[in-house]
Amino acid sequence: MNPWFFLALVIAGIAIALWIPQWRLRRALAAPFPPEWEDILKRNLGVYRRLPPALRERLQTLIKQFLHEKHFTGCDGLEITDEIRVSIAASACLLLLNRDVGVYPKLKYILVYPAAFRVSREAIDETG
Repeated sequence: MNPWFFLALVIAGIAIALWIPQWRLRRALAAPFPPEWEDILKRNLGVYRRLPPALRERLQTLIKQFLHEKHFTGCDGLEITDEIRVSIAASACLLLLNRDVGVYPKLKYILVYPAAFRVSREAIDETG
């Protein structure tokens, strides 16, 4: 096999591997914000109704990106629903409004527990 051809294949493979995630994100952000999600925001995020239209639109974009990039896992048998996903994403993205930062670039996984997560006093004493 011609070494130049092999090198071209490797470079093309790397370029495609870098391009596909960006293409998928652009496609996810271009999709309309589902009306069901907006209903969830109105129910679970009190400040959402009072946001100016420009900030609502920005928040919706951040939420779509958050939901596209992050993986949710239910713990102790909890089934993850859109209500849970959108509520968590909205709460997290609300902190990013009017800030020029990424959408939690180092965060990949969200573990969701069915009740408040509590650390026992014994566990704290054992770890120091």
